[in-house]
Amino acid sequence: MLGLNEFQSGIVCVNDLSSRHKPKTENKTPALLADIEAITKPQSQAEPRLRTTLHYTNMTAKSVRHARLTKGCTEESLPTVRTLPTF
Repeated sequence: MLGLNEFQSGIVCVNDLSSRHKPKTENKTPALLADIEAITKPQSQAEPRLRTTLHYTNMTAKSVRHARLTKGCTEESLPTVRTLPTF
C-alpha cells in the first residue's frame, strides 16, 4: 500500500527502522551473562570428541531462569524464557 501511495504522489516515504528497535537484553542487564555462566558451568561438559572448545549443558532456559529467581532476582528484572536461549 505504501509503495502505491509513493508512486501516485511522487513523494518517497523514509522509514527509519533502526530507531525503533528494542534494547538488547545484555545491554539492559550487563551481569546477566556472567550469572548464567555461573549457573550452567557446573552442569556443563566438553564436546565428546574434543574437537572444539565448546561446552554443552542439559539445562533448559526455564531451569536457568528458576535458578536466577531463587538467587534473589525479581521477576521483572529477568528476561523471559524465550529470550534466554539466545545467549
